[in-house]
Amino acid sequence: MLRNRAIISFIDRRATMVPKTEWNQQFGGILAVLEQYTFPVLGRLAMQELFGVSKRQALRIGAQLGAVQSSWRIWIEKARLVEKLEQMRRGAAFA
Repeated sequence: MLRNRAIISFIDRRATMVPKTEWNQQFGGILAVLEQYTFPVLGRLAMQELFGVSKRQALRIGAQLGAVQSSWRIWIEKARLVEKLEQMRRGAAFA
């Protein structure tokens, strides 16, 4: 349990350092693809493919957008991801 907290803490610290990449400019396309997803949650691999980033960057983006870590897996609810991306698209600050 303590080890998982340390990992989450590490990811949280690094999440603020996600560099501006092309995915930041493609909210419309990402949201369109998300509408086609039938699963209620997305894991790290799905985020990696959706955003077109590396494994490490997918973990950082997930942490920044509020993904949850369970054991060694990280995932985010589809509805929460859509909500956060819509906020970013409108230029609102997100937490």
